Amino acid sequence: MSDGPLIMHLLHRHLTDLLDSDAYSISLIKEETELVREDLEFIRSLFVNVEKRLCKDLWARLLDAAYEAKDGIDSIIVRDNGLLHLIFSLPITVRKIKLIREEVSNLPEKIPKNKSLVVVNSPKNPVERKSLTTGKIIVGFKEETNWLTSKLTSGPKHLDVISITGMPGSGKTSMPGSGKTTLSYKLFNDESVCSHFDCRAWCTVDQEYDEKLLVNLFNQVAGSDLKFSEDIDVTDMLRKQLFGKRYLIELDDVWDTNTWDDLTRPFPKAEKGSRIILMTRQKELAFHGKGYADPLNLRLLRPEESWELLEKRAFGEQSCPDELLDVGKEIAQNCKGLPLVADLIAGVIAGGEKTKSVWLEVRNNLNSFILNSEVDVMKVIELSYDHLPHQLKPCFVNLARFSKDTKTNRNGLKIYWRAEGLVERTEMMSVEEMMEIYLDNLISSSLVIAFSEIGDYPTFQLYDLVHDFCLIKAREEKLFVWISSSDPSSSSSDLMPHMVKADYDKEHFDINNLVLFSSKMKRHSSKHLYSLLINGDKMEDRLC
Repeated sequence: MSDGPLIMHLLHRHLTDLLDSDAYSISLIKEETELVREDLEFIRSLFVNVEKRLCKDLWARLLDAAYEAKDGIDSIIVRDNGLLHLIFSLPITVRKIKLIREEVSNLPEKIPKNKSLVVVNSPKNPVERKSLTTGKIIVGFKEETNWLTSKLTSGPKHLDVISITGMPGSGKTSMPGSGKTTLSYKLFNDESVCSHFDCRAWCTVDQEYDEKLLVNLFNQVAGSDLKFSEDIDVTDMLRKQLFGKRYLIELDDVWDTNTWDDLTRPFPKAEKGSRIILMTRQKELAFHGKGYADPLNLRLLRPEESWELLEKRAFGEQSCPDELLDVGKEIAQNCKGLPLVADLIAGVIAGGEKTKSVWLEVRNNLNSFILNSEVDVMKVIELSYDHLPHQLKPCFVNLARFSKDTKTNRNGLKIYWRAEGLVERTEMMSVEEMMEIYLDNLISSSLVIAFSEIGDYPTFQLYDLVHDFCLIKAREEKLFVWISSSDPSSSSSDLMPHMVKADYDKEHFDINNLVLFSSKMKRHSSKHLYSLLINGDKMEDRLC
């Protein structure tokens, strides 16, 4: 299910704001702007019920035309070069959109009858503030928590590594969404654990080793926000910072032994009772990195534990009404014991109407998921995404612009949202107030993890699979693309991104090497580019 292209939702809002303004430039193109707005709204409403894969070419042309219209109108507003040319060329874009509207109108007749096109409509009513008290509910794993706490706060004085993995999945990996991150985060902030160690640090690793991970660990341990020049040995700096201290390091989502070996090289092995928690889906790595005890294989949630989570999220301290009890327990059963799935589905039913018809729809969708692979868990994430109010979806997808290992503070996140124009004010609330409500709603949905206990300022992060989902969705919606300076061809010409994020690589980075800025390719690959974010600690020297 789709609400139509996200860029069209943003463009429709942008055009409405322009038409409401008194700008002289708008008066020159008011009729064309109104036509574009009406046609795009009509097209968007039809795309709500159409799967993009059934009309991929039309989808791409539609996005291109929508961007083209925004480019033309914005250029006229700012009186770009060739103002008269822009004014006379805008009707061409209007006609192009009109033709697409006619094609979209005929789509229902062309769609195969056996295709199921509609899942559920996301809420169209205004976004309301959600209570965050439900977002911190953790059920199950009491025995595992007690065992892990004991391993962290007692036992050998030697450095010990505690490996945590999930239930067996496909091949040599464990199931995704098994609760490793949630459980270890709970331990990380446990009062008895906090008081036991001199310093603590948490790092999400992902599939590739990067020196930035060591910088991240150093800054957490040192309580700083330093950036290191290329001639600084971060490994040695981190080793010196940890030396003589009892430390706790939690490494999440580690994928291979080489990365593990590189990351753990700076950790002193002095007899201080220090601990490392290794969280991985790779069984082989879990045994490779383990210390004195075998890896902890997290069990699945029991059906009654899944139901406890769902009921508490949906009703708080109240009991579930009798008419929803049976279907609610069926939903809990269909979560297959996966904590991430149960948490996401809890967010769906907590944020929706408490009616049997809505809950039956959720149950039926879950019935179609086997939930024994990463692909199936992705479907649950999409189900949760589909239930977000349409105003929140661009803000949510935009979170993938941050790296997996990045915890973003509230103010930093709001700066990006404001710069991209993702949040609109209402008659009753300012943009600032709406951003607070949007963020609270995303946390309540369980799609965003809130690290509110760390430091003086709350930070936020996405689950690994949720981050992957956002990147996929951003590409589909042509909102932004993430490219690497070491692989400039990744800025494919068939992408028409609203925003591009480029990772800085000192060995390969040359702004003229990126396809995005190639004189031969620029007219196509970056013609709709609105913002460019270059990521890297050492970019300042290159841009001076």
